[in-house]
Amino acid sequence: MKKTEKLLTNGTGYSIKNWFLYGVTIAGIILLVIAGFVLVVDVWIDGQVNTNIGELSQFVGAVSALFVAAGLPKIAGEIMERRKGNDKSGVNTISD
Repeated sequence: MKKTEKLLTNGTGYSIKNWFLYGVTIAGIILLVIAGFVLVVDVWIDGQVNTNIGELSQFVGAVSALFVAAGLPKIAGEIMERRKGNDKSGVNTISD
């Protein structure tokens, strides 16, 4: 539980960007596991894949886009914090 709390906080306390990234990651993993389970069941029932693989690749691409959409605000926020010198992590990457 402490590791999860550490993931959701930054130098200034709890961050909504961290919560959003964590939630989207968990939801995306669940969606991909369900898709994998459906494929396994599909093969297990009759020994062949009857699922449209093209549509499956679109589904995986959409989940990947969710990961990117959740990660970009976090990355942009971290870059802006470091540029402004508001980084509380103790590591300042900007030199004057």
